[in-house]
Amino acid sequence: MTRATRVAAAAAITLASLGAVPMTTSATAAPVAAPSLLQAAPAAAPQKKEAFSLTLSIKNRTIVPSGAANGIGDVTVENGTAERDGAKAGTFTTLSRVLSVPKKGVESRDAQVTVQLKNGTIQMQAVNEELAGEPFAVGRILPIVGGTGEYAGARGTCNLVPQGDKGRYLALIDVVVAKDFKASSVKVPAAQAVTVPAPKGTKQGITGVTLKRAVGSAASYTSVGTRVGSSSGTVRDSVELLVTLEGGTLFARGITESQQRAVKSQTYAVLGGTGSYAGYRGELTLSAKATGIQMRLVAPTGKKDTSLKWSEITGQQAEVPITGGTFLAADGTIKGQKGKPTWVAYIATYQPVGDVTPAITMVERTFSDGTMLVTGMADDSTVTEEYARPIIGGTGGLAGVGGEALSKPVSAAKWDIVAAFWR
Repeated sequence: MTRATRVAAAAAITLASLGAVPMTTSATAAPVAAPSLLQAAPAAAPQKKEAFSLTLSIKNRTIVPSGAANGIGDVTVENGTAERDGAKAGTFTTLSRVLSVPKKGVESRDAQVTVQLKNGTIQMQAVNEELAGEPFAVGRILPIVGGTGEYAGARGTCNLVPQGDKGRYLALIDVVVAKDFKASSVKVPAAQAVTVPAPKGTKQGITGVTLKRAVGSAASYTSVGTRVGSSSGTVRDSVELLVTLEGGTLFARGITESQQRAVKSQTYAVLGGTGSYAGYRGELTLSAKATGIQMRLVAPTGKKDTSLKWSEITGQQAEVPITGGTFLAADGTIKGQKGKPTWVAYIATYQPVGDVTPAITMVERTFSDGTMLVTGMADDSTVTEEYARPIIGGTGGLAGVGGEALSKPVSAAKWDIVAAFWR
């Protein structure tokens, strides 16, 4: 694929609802039904609403430049502590990437925040404009897109309010947690793995990448782990995981900790899915030997909306090299909805592992009544095709939404989108 074709294809995928899609698999891979936007609304499941606050304090912050003159593709990793009622309640990790430089001294960054508490984790994500090279400086509202433990299947919002000290925030969390999970498990073979080290001299190996791929008869998975720190023989990775099952896919994320001589199971937050798993949330655990997947999933609840349709047009785009691959950021406009809605997106494409070339994608749309967030993984060879991707959260009138969107290519710079989601 030529660079021009690659850029056009990457731009096209940013215009779609960028989330988990069935990977191209070998003949032994699990069969996957075509994604459907006509799935019947499930019966309402028990839920628990919770509101509480945490104080988050950044303890260390590392920036790994992409090498681009404008800073696009730069990665920032923040690690810190979380306090509740004055006592330490856990830790948090933020992994963010620069998408654009709207004006001098300002960056548009996608931030993935994982709060690790004693009783589970909470996942948040949003795109915001910040002072270049600096942590959050003004109040932000971040969609809560998932969790584990007591927060498995979490959805809602977090109002992040800066305090007097730089890097210290009050996090006001409003969350709805599902209570009616269904458990299941599948077996997978040992995975192929490819490791790409971080640039020479990078602190703690941050931004080093580990790619894994396992193809089985009942399930397949692909994962991309980005190093976010290491100390005393323990390495920490931010892992994004696509699991392909009969009938659809699940997309999950989590911070993992591992030691070479003490391998253990890892649990991830399921943020969404496609096909039969559209709108599903929960958690999944990959066994210590990575040959078994245990899942606790809950069907979507609330009112289903199938009326939202629009077209997306490419505006600006820029592509830069990153560890193990390339990073393409893009933005543009939305046609067919009231007001002047916009979108911003990226695709991080990595080198092949097994039979796929993983492409991590994210798009945040800003409509008149709120934002909609979609993120996930695809095989780079499928980026110009029509398929469905999961919607994992939002803010305002779209807070807590989950579902899927069907993307149909019209041209290299235009896609038509039809969404189905539960509010």
